[in-house]
Amino acid sequence: MDRPENFGNVLIWNQKNHFRANGKVDRGPWLEWWYYKLVIPETRESFHFTYGVINPWDRDQTVPESHSFVRFGDVGGCRILEEHFKVDEFESSYTETKTKIGNNLATDKLIQGSLTDEAGQECSWDIAIERRWAFNAMSWSMKFLNLTNIAWYPAQADARCSGRIVCGSRVYEFEDVPCYQDRNWCTSTPAWWAWVVSNQFENHPDTAFVMGGGKPTILKWIKFKKGVIIGLRHQGKVYAFRPQSAHLIKTQIQFGSWEVEARNLRHKIQVSAGAPCSSFTDVEFATPAGDTFHAVSYTHLRAHETRY
Repeated sequence: MDRPENFGNVLIWNQKNHFRANGKVDRGPWLEWWYYKLVIPETRESFHFTYGVINPWDRDQTVPESHSFVRFGDVGGCRILEEHFKVDEFESSYTETKTKIGNNLATDKLIQGSLTDEAGQECSWDIAIERRWAFNAMSWSMKFLNLTNIAWYPAQADARCSGRIVCGSRVYEFEDVPCYQDRNWCTSTPAWWAWVVSNQFENHPDTAFVMGGGKPTILKWIKFKKGVIIGLRHQGKVYAFRPQSAHLIKTQIQFGSWEVEARNLRHKIQVSAGAPCSSFTDVEFATPAGDTFHAVSYTHLRAHETRY
């Protein structure tokens, strides 16, 4: 059986063995997650949701780091809730985007969940998703799962969300707000990783921009200097800039600042953007190695200039 067309947005772990039906099971270190984020433009409030698993093969919990997890983040409120589950409470599909962890559900059309903090306050969500654009950031290289130690697939680089979030006495209801969903999977974490998403441009409702990358490891031992992948959809056309396709990409990425210039065979793009450091929230990811990888999420991106 061949892989599904959407194989980047379904369960990646052990996928090759599954479709070959050879009975083999990958048992190495593995971290895989589905990430969603939405922004309410009127208030600039932002929320993110993560559904993930470490070592999905370890259903007997033989390794201390093995678990599945669900995370909810209120970026502006600097609030993060996370609950760990056993690996055997993680269910995911190889043929459709559908992951269930405990009573929490994530698909490409819907996310639902509920978490409770230490004080007993519950945050719940029920959100419908309309996909507008998927960007195959890694292109041909995504078919080679061992090429790099981490992979990135913006499965819904542009989307709109409608639904409801309830945290204690606060209720957030929204309709057709900008949102985003991506996929990551890795055997180990990179030295650093950065991504920028913007899918709401004034007077350009069909325009969306994504950029992601960092310092991955190539073929398990080559330390890649640094590199990012860029995707732009504008006026019905998609412009892609990828280092694995020998495109020239220059970056100056610092905390809260992104300066990027890229060229492919026919086009050039320059991006200057930033976000105030006070708007960032530290999001901690446990890794298969037992340490912590720090990611930061920001409330609102300020684009100084975009040229193409």
